[in-house]
Amino acid sequence: MHINNYRFKVAKLFFAAFTIYIACPHVKCGDLATKDNSETTAVMEFVKAIKMWHDGDLEDACDILKNLMVMYPESIYAKKSEVFLVYAYYVRKKYRSARSTGNAFIHDYPSSPFAPYVAYITAASYYQAIPLVTINNVNALEARDAFKRLKENYPGTKYQTLTNNKIQELNDYIEYNDVHIAKSYQVRGHHIACVVYGLQLLPIISEKPQSKYTGELYYRIIVSLLAMRLPIDAGIFLKRFKTYIETNKNLVHHIWYHKANQLYHRYYKKYIK
Repeated sequence: MHINNYRFKVAKLFFAAFTIYIACPHVKCGDLATKDNSETTAVMEFVKAIKMWHDGDLEDACDILKNLMVMYPESIYAKKSEVFLVYAYYVRKKYRSARSTGNAFIHDYPSSPFAPYVAYITAASYYQAIPLVTINNVNALEARDAFKRLKENYPGTKYQTLTNNKIQELNDYIEYNDVHIAKSYQVRGHHIACVVYGLQLLPIISEKPQSKYTGELYYRIIVSLLAMRLPIDAGIFLKRFKTYIETNKNLVHHIWYHKANQLYHRYYKKYIK
């Protein structure tokens, strides 16, 4: 997954519009004259923080926003500060802070007009936490769940297409990673683990017509069964594999079947005939 490109795309799409919207409206001389001192101070602190952010003083800008939230919790600018902090943490790659702050905001203000934006940045923060190389799907599952919550709780927003694309991408990534785990067991000679894990996974991914990895999973199971000198069981799975590809025309699956079939017949000739 092109995680770094995705992060910059999110930043480019939302930063300019978002900062202008939450910083500039309502800051008018007439408005300030009618506000009490605490609200006026909150407004000025917020504008100061945004200016510092644009000037590149990111750390101090975040400190001002966090202090504003504590000192003026009832101000509308406390809420806006929390929204901006989610984005600020995201841009600075502090994804754990972005997630915790974003989840807190959504919990406290689920009907806020800023909630869909916060939910999207929060989900993107889960996404960015996915390691480039891993055999653990925990981060990917959390990211997919976050995008699913965004889709369910805020349907029809401008983030809908991006959210659907991310869910599909994460489904594919999780499935690939699951099969990679079976492959790692098989390649390292842990054949019992490969077969046990593969048998747990096979009913799940074989039911997905769009799956790209079912064929490879069948192959890994058959290789491990042959390595354990279980040709009868391997033959049973080869027949099941053939039945599967007869109903699924994906060329990738046919390639894996051809490899499994060749391996099985080489084994049969060597050890049985």
